[in-house]
Amino acid sequence: INEVNRNETIVIAQLATPEPVANASGVTWAEDSHAVRYQYSTNGGSSWTNTKAGQIDLSAFSSSAGDHTIRIRAVGNGLKYLNSAEASFEYTTQAIAFDDLSRASDSLEVYWGDGEAVINDCTVTVTKDGIAYSDGRARNPIGGVYYYEFPSDIDIGSYEITVSASTGWNPAIAVYYYAASPVVKEFEFDVTRLATPVISTPSGVSTSISWGAVTDAARYEYSTDGGSTWTSTKSRSASMLSTEGQNKLRVRAYASDPTKLVSEASDDFVYYSTPVTLSTPVFKGTRVTWTASAKSTYVKEGTSDNKATSLNYYELTDLEAGEKTVEVKANGGYDST
Repeated sequence: INEVNRNETIVIAQLATPEPVANASGVTWAEDSHAVRYQYSTNGGSSWTNTKAGQIDLSAFSSSAGDHTIRIRAVGNGLKYLNSAEASFEYTTQAIAFDDLSRASDSLEVYWGDGEAVINDCTVTVTKDGIAYSDGRARNPIGGVYYYEFPSDIDIGSYEITVSASTGWNPAIAVYYYAASPVVKEFEFDVTRLATPVISTPSGVSTSISWGAVTDAARYEYSTDGGSTWTSTKSRSASMLSTEGQNKLRVRAYASDPTKLVSEASDDFVYYSTPVTLSTPVFKGTRVTWTASAKSTYVKEGTSDNKATSLNYYELTDLEAGEKTVEVKANGGYDST
């Protein structure tokens, strides 16, 4: 009987420890070809769940707000390959919540909270008069704030913006946003046009043109050249032009709130300017006469106060003997006739 003795050395190796990283679907790691499977635990190792792929999707993540750890290990065949050491992947769960939508009175941007509470891919839907609207755009957070920006040339209408956010994942910061059902907020506002200013007819010796106040107007603009150029003012009047001949004025109103669009321009108020003229006064008996192109004339007799007169004569009141001085003044103004 022949005996044969053989010796064989068996090398038992420990599988490489997984190196988990966040990806768009949850957590992934490079697989070891010698691993029979992988296991992960979400309760500190009290129990383990098998997975053959090097991936854990979001269904395994906790819905409880706070910091969480997932333990991951590679499982060997028990002969040549032993289980790996455990790896840890840490993430944070945040309950989805964001502020009510709001709009500043001087802005066309609708805001809804900060980046600590809202997922990046929240859904924004906008309608104008009940029809889908797409001229604006949702913006990434600036200084941590999410908002929807309407265009500066927004048109008249009723606008409704709806923002909804549901469960999502931000792998860049390992934050899992959770909501049992989508969180939805709505905001409505109307864009209207300011009323057209109404120009008042000047009276008396007025040398300016005024117009009535427009509700919600913060300033006005007027044009004296048919709308080619405009002058801004917070008052509600403009001086008449002294340019001889036909002149005109039109007015429009502006609000500080961009949802109140600039008014239509008023119709032109047309008027004519002509120089004031006055001839040298002439004494005729007890009367002083002159010719004038003016709105009104006033006379100062001696040291007496100015007195309103007709446009072309004045009856003297001081008839005592002696040298007399009479001053005549012609004034401009608006004549509605």
